[in-house]
Amino acid sequence: MVIEQSATALQQASDRYRKEPGAEARHALQDSLLGAVTSVDELLRREEDGPL
Repeated sequence: MVIEQSATALQQASDRYRKEPGAEARHALQDSLLGAVTSVDELLRREEDGPL
């Protein structure tokens, strides 16, 4: 679920940047990408620690 949410947010930010290139949209895309990477990293760390 986390990965799907991150992918959706990243796709929306990417679409916005394509439609409205500029600093604000670029920052939103960067924030979304950072959030996606962070979410996946946290998920992988939890898996390394074993089942909850």
